[in-house]
Amino acid sequence: MSDNKGRNSGIDPDSITNVRIPTRMDGLWIEFADGVSGFVTWRDLNLEKYVNSLILDSVRIDDHGSSIEFDSMNGEVFDIDGLAIKTYLDEDAANRVATWIQRSDLALARRVRAARLKTGLTQRDLGERAGMDQAVISKLERGFHRPRIDTLRRIADALGLTVTDLLDSSPG
Repeated sequence: MSDNKGRNSGIDPDSITNVRIPTRMDGLWIEFADGVSGFVTWRDLNLEKYVNSLILDSVRIDDHGSSIEFDSMNGEVFDIDGLAIKTYLDEDAANRVATWIQRSDLALARRVRAARLKTGLTQRDLGERAGMDQAVISKLERGFHRPRIDTLRRIADALGLTVTDLLDSSPG
């Protein structure tokens, strides 16, 4: 069994304090600073296809306690976000993440709409320029569509912006 205790759990309740790979190696046992702990399988994390390329006894907590890392067979580091794991173990964490995602979707919706209106385009115009249906633009502007990066690129290009411009929440 591999065992890796965190050097500094910090005060962030979402900090990982311990991670272990049980002997049966079908998942990991993880503990957080707020006392939440449990076993999560590779299947739960949708990582089954990656496990065979990981050196499981290399598991460690990153310096910030926010993720766990493995060395991979190809020499790269494979990282798993701790909060993503915690959502499988703690309903409050799952609800927090869902709220953040919803807020992010709505913030993007507002930015796309504002940029479209600033350029004087209708949803149909933007859809045509971006090569997509007006209904997709409408759903996005209402926060009901989470676009892939290639879709964001097409929308940004159609608005004369960069993807960073669309995602940037800083004023001005």
